[in-house]
Amino acid sequence: MKKFAFLAAFLIFSLGAMCAETKREKFLELKESRQYEEIESFLGDWEKENSKSADPNYYRYVYYREESQRPVIIMVENPSDDRTYFGGTDEKGNKVWFYMETRYDPEYTKKALTALDEGISKNSRRLDLYLERADYLQFCGRYDECSEEVQRIIRLNRKNAKKWLLLEDAPAGVKSVEEGIHGVISSLLVKEEKDADKTAKELVLLAIRTFSKNADLQNDAGLLAVYEGDYQSALKYFSTGHSLDPKNPSVLTNLAVCCEEMGSVNEAVTYYKKLLSLDDDDGKLLAARKLEILSSK
Repeated sequence: MKKFAFLAAFLIFSLGAMCAETKREKFLELKESRQYEEIESFLGDWEKENSKSADPNYYRYVYYREESQRPVIIMVENPSDDRTYFGGTDEKGNKVWFYMETRYDPEYTKKALTALDEGISKNSRRLDLYLERADYLQFCGRYDECSEEVQRIIRLNRKNAKKWLLLEDAPAGVKSVEEGIHGVISSLLVKEEKDADKTAKELVLLAIRTFSKNADLQNDAGLLAVYEGDYQSALKYFSTGHSLDPKNPSVLTNLAVCCEEMGSVNEAVTYYKKLLSLDDDDGKLLAARKLEILSSK
């Protein structure tokens, strides 16, 4: 009897998964062909069919997120930061510079966040929805709210650590809280904005206290220390990350470069040689070039 009960439960689960996969494919097909009215109707019908599932809310968020993005071209007379600029002339023949910036439509941004909130209200253990919310907030430049969301995830992780659920393809293959928080911090670090760096530092310090054995988060802390010119602290973080995960190419690369910048050439050579042995093409290319330069000095 137990065998048949288990089989029945398995079949129900399998059919549900197949249905979700079919719905996902239909959504992607509609989005690819830009059938926006059909997307709204399709997602509405999906929610009616399965009102307890957070999956339709996730895909509604994906749709609104893309709709919220507005690429704009900004013209300036004198570049004043590290953005990528393109040169040109105005109607009077004066030299001007342009850069592209993504801005977020307030209406669609609100809809995107509402979709995530509604999904979370249906299933409070859907880790991907919380992580998407944190990541979207940092993309919108709402750094304080991003920080609050990551802190909420860490608090919830105390009771949900082994109970989190994920949508198979969201977000970007993330499989753990640590990996997701690392992704948010990495996105903040590459923005090279004062407020983004401030939020990244706040989250890095919290994350490495909470997940002290995660090499990627130690690497994030090291990068932030480098940005602040504190190579001694950076070396400590990179070294800790390397001891936790000796085959992590990002950590090993940063450890080697940090040693080189600090004048510890022998240590740098040792780490570059280790980098050559890893299955990482970019790391191998960098290591080979660096070893050639250092050997010629």
